[in-house]
Amino acid sequence: MANIKSLSTYKILKMPFIAKGIFFAFFSFLSIASYSQADFFSSISDAIRSDPKLDFKIDSRNSFVGSRYARILGVKIGANYDDVFKVGIGYNMLLSEVRTNRMITNSAGQRELVSARFRMRYVSPYAEYNFYNESPFQLSILVLTGIGSSNFTYQDLYGVEHVTPKKINFIYEPYMLGEFKPFKYVGFGAGVGYRLIASGNKYTQRKVNSPIYVFNLKIYFDEIWDDVTIEK
Repeated sequence: MANIKSLSTYKILKMPFIAKGIFFAFFSFLSIASYSQADFFSSISDAIRSDPKLDFKIDSRNSFVGSRYARILGVKIGANYDDVFKVGIGYNMLLSEVRTNRMITNSAGQRELVSARFRMRYVSPYAEYNFYNESPFQLSILVLTGIGSSNFTYQDLYGVEHVTPKKINFIYEPYMLGEFKPFKYVGFGAGVGYRLIASGNKYTQRKVNSPIYVFNLKIYFDEIWDDVTIEK
């Protein structure tokens, strides 16, 4: 029996690079225009007049490298303006073990086919605009741009470890995020987006552009902190 999940993933990855990027960028801006009840710029301008709160989150973003499942771990810290506009910086790294076959010259000068592990890390300034906030639901657009590096590590036939030179990557990731907050300190979120990448590494350029989907559990540390300090 055919694997439906694999087939649908294959079809998504076959979409032309430019078409996918334009589609997700258009989708992001259309969402803001369609659902925001206030003017985009004026609502942000009003929000940043408020005193900022700490915005801290750890997320696990699910995507693909080639046709292989790949999980990206992200840590973000920044400022939250009135739960409307958030801005900050993040650090991201590929957690999943993604491998590909590479023909190399080993430590004895021989040609050899090895299984090389792909690694990727990047720093990413981000901005998030919350365009719908009616408790217990929130809808927002998050866009991050990143710069980082990718390379391969492998072991040859003689047990010698090799690390290829790092190549610079430029990343753009727009998301549509939804959140359900049934409790004061805990919420549940989900989202979809796309990762676009420009890189000097041909493998990265071809294989890392990918749809992204997110499921997360969010703990509101700022509200816990506020309640604890008020009680004191």
